[in-house]
Amino acid sequence: MKFYQRGKVFLNYLLDRAIDLSDAFLADVYRLPWPALQSLIHKTARLAGDVCWFLRDLPRLPVYKLSGQRWAVIFVGNEHGLLEVTHLFFPDEEVERQEICRVALWKLQAGVRQWLADGADLVICELSNVYPWRLKAPLALAVPTWVRQIVAIPEPVEALIAGRKMHGTRHRIARATRDGFHYRFSQSLEDFDHFYHRMYLPFIKSRHNHLALVTPYERLRQKWFARGGLLLVTRHDVPVAASICYLSDNTCYSIEGGVLDADEQLFQQGVNVLFDWYTVKWGRERGATVYDMGGSRGWRSSGPFAYKSTWRTTVVRLSSVYSNWHVLGQSLSPALREHLNRIGFVGEIGGKFYGALFGDEAGQIGEQELQRELAETQRQGLAGLAVLSPDRLTIQV
Repeated sequence: MKFYQRGKVFLNYLLDRAIDLSDAFLADVYRLPWPALQSLIHKTARLAGDVCWFLRDLPRLPVYKLSGQRWAVIFVGNEHGLLEVTHLFFPDEEVERQEICRVALWKLQAGVRQWLADGADLVICELSNVYPWRLKAPLALAVPTWVRQIVAIPEPVEALIAGRKMHGTRHRIARATRDGFHYRFSQSLEDFDHFYHRMYLPFIKSRHNHLALVTPYERLRQKWFARGGLLLVTRHDVPVAASICYLSDNTCYSIEGGVLDADEQLFQQGVNVLFDWYTVKWGRERGATVYDMGGSRGWRSSGPFAYKSTWRTTVVRLSSVYSNWHVLGQSLSPALREHLNRIGFVGEIGGKFYGALFGDEAGQIGEQELQRELAETQRQGLAGLAVLSPDRLTIQV
C-alpha cells in the first residue's frame, strides 16, 4: 500500500508538471509564425491538459458529504473545489463535512444515483473535460469552473465608455484624472518585486481569504511578467496599483493585479476601474483590438464576473482550465431552487455559455422573472438563458 501511495504521489507530480507545460504552450502559441500551426499546437496542448487531469483523477476520487441546516450536498473532487462548494452553498452557517468514501471513476454514475436516492439534495462532481462517461440525473448541468471575459476595443477607444450605462465609469475616470492618477508601463524587476509583495499578495489575500489561489513569486515572474510587464497605476507619479499585462497578436491580456497594501480608500477612488481603462488604452496604443480581462468563476454572482460584465464583455472558454463541475439533482425544494438562482451558474451547452435558471417541478417560471433574467444574461455577454426543471431543458435567446 505504501508503495502504491508513493507511486501515485510521484505520478500526480509528473502530471501536474505536464499540465504546467500545457499551460505554457497555450500561453506562447501566438509566437509561432503560421496560423495553422498555432491552431494545431493549441488543440494539442488543450487535449494534453485535459487528458493529464483525467489521469490524475484515476482510479478513484474522494467523496465528501456537506450537511447544513437546509440541505445536504455531495461533492466529488479536489480540496479546493470542496472549499468553493462549501462557500457557495453554506456561506453563513456551520457545516458538517465528512469524507464518506472514494469512488472509482467508472462507477460514478451508480454513485450519483445512490446518493440522490439516499436523500442528497445535490451532487456536484469536478471532472476532466474528457471524462468519457456521461452522468445522468433529472437535473443535470455542466458548469465551467472558470470562464474568460473579453472586450472588443473600439476606435476611438473612448467609444467604449460612451452611453448612459457607462456614465458612472466615465465619472470615476474623470475624477481620478483630476486627483492625479495616471499610468506607465514597466519591465523593471524592482517594480515587479514591489508589486508582488506590497500589492499582489495583500490584495488577493484580502479579497479571497482562505479561497485565495496565490501564484508563487518565481512562477508569476517567469510565466507571465517575462512575457510583458507591469502596467502601473500611479498617483502623483507614485505606484499605488499594478497588473501584469502582455500582448498576443491583436489581444491585450491582464493576468494578475494588486493594490498597494489592499488599501480600501484606493478602491473607493475607483482604482479597479482605472486598471481596466488604462489597460485598454495601453493595448490600443499598441494595436490591440481585444482586451482579455482574464478568468472569472463560472457563476454570475461572483464579484469579478459581475464587475467585468459592466465593460460589455463576451463570455468565452478559458483554454487552460481542464475541468467542469457537473451539477446533478433529482428535485429541488423552493429554498434550494431560489439559492441556485442567486448563485447564477453559467452552463456550457453545445460549446456556448448560458445563464442557468432553475424552474419548479412543472418547469414554471414567471414571465417577468424570465424576461428579466434573459435580459441580464445578454447584458453579461452570455448566449442566452438555459431554463432547467426535472427532465427538461429550454434555451431562451
